[in-house]
Amino acid sequence: MPRNREVRYVELGIGSALQYWNEIVMPAVKVFNAAASPATAVVASILTWHVHEWAWADRNGNPTTHDRIAYEAFRDNLIEQCEELGWVRDIADASKHRALGRKGEVASVKRTKAPKFIAGLGMIGTIVDGELGVELTDGSVYPLSAMFETITKFWSGRLRLA
Repeated sequence: MPRNREVRYVELGIGSALQYWNEIVMPAVKVFNAAASPATAVVASILTWHVHEWAWADRNGNPTTHDRIAYEAFRDNLIEQCEELGWVRDIADASKHRALGRKGEVASVKRTKAPKFIAGLGMIGTIVDGELGVELTDGSVYPLSAMFETITKFWSGRLRLA
């Protein structure tokens, strides 16, 4: 964003990072946990990634991110403390841009456990019991449910202090 651009906060009825976490992020993570799919993984990742911007605003009096050095140090420090935040960042960015324009750790999101198909009406059915994992560039694979659980624990202690 050009430094001379005016930033205008939009009132969404959400007053803090904690409220954003509880009312926006956690419901999306619960939907993912109940029905893991690429769609629910992407939505939960995008919303989870943006918590850091809400936390930044809470801690700094709703400033813009024009102070790129301080903001980037804040963001990078969070990722150092919780590497899974970097993974949701990669998923969120790749879902928007189709690719990453920076070095990332995520190579793919893929099924790590075969799903079961339960027949429904006509050609409509439901996929259940499938597990999605995040494959990193080093070849390791982690369940996305565990990734979201780790991030939830990470933010739980920090957001209550805000």
